[in-house]
This record gives sequence, structure tokens and C-alpha cells, in this order.
Amino acid sequence: MKRNKLFAVSLAVLLLVSALGCRLVESLQGHAFELPSSQNDTLPSEISALFPDAVSVRKTEIEAADGPYGDGRFGSTYIVRTEIAEGAKGVVIGYAIVVTSHNAYNPPLTLAVGITPDGKTTGIHFLELNEVPGKGMQADEPAFRDQFSGRIVDAFVLNEPDENGVDAISGATVTSKAVVNAVNAGLDFYRAAIAP
Repeated sequence: MKRNKLFAVSLAVLLLVSALGCRLVESLQGHAFELPSSQNDTLPSEISALFPDAVSVRKTEIEAADGPYGDGRFGSTYIVRTEIAEGAKGVVIGYAIVVTSHNAYNPPLTLAVGITPDGKTTGIHFLELNEVPGKGMQADEPAFRDQFSGRIVDAFVLNEPDENGVDAISGATVTSKAVVNAVNAGLDFYRAAIAP
């Protein structure tokens, strides 16, 4: 008898909880909730690296060409995609142009170049770099990489002492040239297809 009573009470509680749960779900239908998440978990690595203040990203509607970009002016370099980094309230804070070069020492070499709406570079971020350790892999070290940050140039020039100059990595000229060509292709694409 006690067992039947305990079973009946348990069943009644289960049914009551189920009914309340259904009512709660019905009342919440049509409501959208945003769950807090880390900005770096939701944004592509290139956006987080090049635009730390970005809160969202969207792909541009500009489609890149299928063949080498710039009719060979930048070597065997391809525009892979372009992304728009947005800050608070959807304000555009910059563009990430993802470029692949097949002229590296151990291709492919893929990087993103960040460019603000006023044409200033925010830097480069490597997505694929397979160069020789101790040589071409130095391209991802601050001494080389930071040369592409905070500058407004028409094109970077390898080993030139002027405002457009970039110092090559000692013993890795092929890699240095591939990076400069990829960045210059990204800059050229920005001016031709995105800049106002």
C-alpha cells in the first residue's frame, strides 16, 4: 500500500513539473536571448588579431577573381576572401583581405592584411606559414611582422630606406618578397574594390 501511494505521489509530482515546464516553454517562444560569449571565440583569428575592438564580422559581397591577382604584378598571388570588421553599433572599423601567395619558399603562404577605412594598415596575421624554421618562419615574429602596422602606403618596398620600406629577413629573401607581394596585392585590392 505504501509503495502504491509513493508511486502515485511521485507520478503526480512528475506530471506537475512537466506541465509547468511546458507552460514555461510556451511563454518563452518567440523570445530571443543572447548568451554571453568571449569575443575571441566567435570571431575569426585574423579579425581578432587585426581589429581587437571588433565585435562582429561579415563577408563582403565583393567576390575575388579566380586567377592570380593583378595580372602577375604580385607574382602568383590570389585574393581568397574579404571580411568587414565591425565595432559597436555596426560601425565599420576595418577590412581584412585574406591573400595566398604561391611564391613563398614552401608555398602556400596565406595571410590577412588589416586595413582601416582611411587606408591605414593595422598589420598582418598569418593563417598558413610553412617556411624554413629559423629563417622564413621569422616572418611571423614581431621584428618583421610589425613593419606592416600603422602605415599608409601605396605599396611596400623590400629593403628600401624610405617610408614605404620593409627590411627583409636575413637569409629568407624569397619569403620576405612573398609576404610583401601578398600585402601589396591586398592593398591594391582594397583600393580597387573596397575603398570609397
